[in-house]
Amino acid sequence: IEYLNKIIIEKNEDKTLEYIEKIFKNEELAPEDIYDLSIKILLLIDKISEDFRLSKNYKDETLSSVIVSIYDASTIDRIKEIITNQVIELSKVMNTNIVIYTPIVQQVVNYIDERYFEEVSLKTLSQKYNINSSYLGQIFTKEVGYSFSEYLNKIKNMKAKELILNTNMKINDIAKEVGYYETSYFYRKFKERYGISPKEYRIENMS
Repeated sequence: IEYLNKIIIEKNEDKTLEYIEKIFKNEELAPEDIYDLSIKILLLIDKISEDFRLSKNYKDETLSSVIVSIYDASTIDRIKEIITNQVIELSKVMNTNIVIYTPIVQQVVNYIDERYFEEVSLKTLSQKYNINSSYLGQIFTKEVGYSFSEYLNKIKNMKAKELILNTNMKINDIAKEVGYYETSYFYRKFKERYGISPKEYRIENMS
């Protein structure tokens, strides 16, 4: 799932579809494994849509109805077809979806994305861009869909997740690397976002 997440985010549709094909050709997977993996892929698609603020486009279908269609499918080929269509739809939206912010909000988003590991606050950025902090907070939440602190923590935790999966860095060092100077606070925020602790996340994805 993590590899699939990586290639979807890279907008590599060909590689993504090849990987989906490979999954469904794996003869070692029992039917119940296929069902479970398919649901995980659908939840991943939904999570990516949320993280990247995409216009979720399941045509006339909700996520729950797509999950029901997976369980109602009578063949593995039909499940593969459903998943493939969802991945193609996501790729299309990712390649055409352009989030347009007002200039000030775009500046703040860019600043967070590039310097999330520093001591960034709404107050310091409002001073930097010469704008009232309350007003900046309001328009940021309205346009981005997250409060300033929620967005900052989301970016920090996404970066932390990448380091947990792709390096051998100690969890305490990762916390500092992404700008959390209290490890206990990092654990709490990471668990709020991903449902498990950073250590558990690493163990689960190494097995």
